[in-house]
Amino acid sequence: MAEQYIPGLQRIFYKSTGLKKGLDIEVTLFDSALNNNATIVLTEADDIKGLYYFDYIFYEGVYIARFREDGVESETQVYSIQKESSGGFRPFLGDNVINT
Repeated sequence: MAEQYIPGLQRIFYKSTGLKKGLDIEVTLFDSALNNNATIVLTEADDIKGLYYFDYIFYEGVYIARFREDGVESETQVYSIQKESSGGFRPFLGDNVINT
């Protein structure tokens, strides 16, 4: 199931396999047309073992994220960014920690 968010700056969390620290973790984002991709290096959280994050400005649409740990693909996730039809923003559903 896709994680749902509102447009704008979002902090996305990623839990490493085996809760390992000190990994080089990257995510490549693709929009729904599979273009306009960006590759981002995640930041390791100081106080939680194995937790990494990145900040990204999302626009409306669907994004596919491919995560890599030390160069090896580890997870694929889908993010749906939507506004309510009334003009208000839809709150995100569930948490945004990816289970590996």
